[in-house]
Amino acid sequence: MKVLHIFSSKAFAGLERHVEELSFEQSKNNNVLVVGPKKFKNKFRANYHPLDNLGFRFSPFKPSKLEEIFLNYMPDVVNTHGTKPAVLLKKFKNRDFKWVATVHNNKKNVNAYEKADSVIAVSKLAVTNFNRQKKNIYHELNWVDETRFPRYTKKKGEYFCFIGRLEPQKNLETLIKIWKSVEEKLVIVGEGSQEEGLKNLVADLDIGKKIKFIPYTDNVGNILCHSKGQIFCSLKEGSPKSFFESLYCEVPVIATPVGAFPELLDNEFISSDLSYESIKKVIIHWTARPKELLKKQKDLISSIKKNHIIKKASERILKIYES
Repeated sequence: MKVLHIFSSKAFAGLERHVEELSFEQSKNNNVLVVGPKKFKNKFRANYHPLDNLGFRFSPFKPSKLEEIFLNYMPDVVNTHGTKPAVLLKKFKNRDFKWVATVHNNKKNVNAYEKADSVIAVSKLAVTNFNRQKKNIYHELNWVDETRFPRYTKKKGEYFCFIGRLEPQKNLETLIKIWKSVEEKLVIVGEGSQEEGLKNLVADLDIGKKIKFIPYTDNVGNILCHSKGQIFCSLKEGSPKSFFESLYCEVPVIATPVGAFPELLDNEFISSDLSYESIKKVIIHWTARPKELLKKQKDLISSIKKNHIIKKASERILKIYES
């Protein structure tokens, strides 16, 4: 099967790693090409065609460049990731390929996806507004690429952690303010637009001895192996890879009721809403009980290791392409 993946992004984060891991796994038994920004070419193991400025949604030039790629490559399936490439694909009236659109977040405006042959949702909440297109919607949560964790061994927990982009939707200001009342250490791993502001907040609250910032690293196993748990205070999410990797590495999770979290976590590990007090309540409760937290999520950890690995996910997605 000839598969073409298309994405357009400014930063290499969860969606981009989703495309990278999936395209490489599929390339082991299929002919795969990825179209994306030039600056990310070296991060991809599958064949990669750089195409910058794909994000200019209404440029009259971009569809013609994509059309040239389609004519030369002649894919059986085009899998778009995110809204920007979906808007462009919607303009193609005469297609000789199947269009599968992956939705990575809950979208208010879903018009860009209405002409896709199939939609893959990374969480049930991601397709809440897909009222017109009820058929051909497939639910496929994210996964773990086990090759990122060679010889991983869980060690004694020393701190709680957050691993991800330091952006407003992650709601890290709330996490830091709550941490003033927590008698544990916190390691925040990542980079983003809020980094300086978050560090200043830690200094203003005089909790620098409890909170440590570490730049993002591909070797997250070194962080997770010493972690008692990972905490997500997100206001908006899809199906974050860090969530699945945490559980795969036997690190339990506390979260908010967004994205894929409610699909896998029991209610006792999720805040009842997105208010400060609700999030604080669940964090204070479980950070004081790390051993119980781990014990209660053992079955979930086993399920992640069995069902949410890249090989099995790729096989399920290839069946969607063929359906």
